[in-house]
Amino acid sequence: MKSSTAFVLALIAFIVFQLFVIGGGLMYMIEKWHNVYLCDKNIFEDERETFFQFPAIDLDRPSLADVAQCARLGYLRECHQLEMPLGYQMIWASSDPVCGFVVRTRDDDMMVIFRGTWNLQEIGRNWNYGLVKSTCTNLEGRVHRGYHSGLLTVRSSLHEVLREARRVLFTGHSMGAVYASIAAIDWATSNPEKQAELIGFGSARCGDKEFSEHQPANLRGTLVFNTGDVAGTWPPCKDYQHLTWAEKVYITYELGTMGQNHSSRSYVGELLRRR
Repeated sequence: MKSSTAFVLALIAFIVFQLFVIGGGLMYMIEKWHNVYLCDKNIFEDERETFFQFPAIDLDRPSLADVAQCARLGYLRECHQLEMPLGYQMIWASSDPVCGFVVRTRDDDMMVIFRGTWNLQEIGRNWNYGLVKSTCTNLEGRVHRGYHSGLLTVRSSLHEVLREARRVLFTGHSMGAVYASIAAIDWATSNPEKQAELIGFGSARCGDKEFSEHQPANLRGTLVFNTGDVAGTWPPCKDYQHLTWAEKVYITYELGTMGQNHSSRSYVGELLRRR
């Protein structure tokens, strides 16, 4: 009897171990497939020792190509690889659960750059797309549960850093564009005496009709989409909308895969070609 019980327990342990190994391998493959093939995010994989120039941005008339380059730099693994223009300074950075950084310009304006989806935790956050009422008193309507919960973890520190800003440009690519949208609306509503701008690339939809129609008077926005990029249709729910008041800029290029059509590198390349 004891030997049969021991055999059953050993068999269960073996099955659990196999499931763990297979499951871990499966999760690794999902993450690798997402990063390399679906979203083409390993854009700096062969350039780990290279330093990247952060572009000088004219916030009076920001170039879409220059801002797209800033959004792309949000995917750098190491912020110390950024070389700042004279008078620019990185003054805040976050890596978990929301990855982004803040740069102060020579005119004491500020730029907030959010990174898009990179790892399994963030893939899960994309799928957590139930609509919830925001606990930020400045947001009307309902927003994406996963993105909202992520932003709440950095909201206080981000608002503190931006307290001295004269005006702020929020940007990001993919999920980063959604973070930028929600953060821009929240900050602009909290600081009606200051100016804010949102420029997002390949953004998913972030809220319901009421949220999407709310535009603070001191915030202007632009959303850039590749017509061949499916990310703009996420989440797949009829209750979601893009910001109705933001100017939509549509560019068309077809590079063969969903990843290439969505990648921040492709957005930068096409916008530079059109400049």
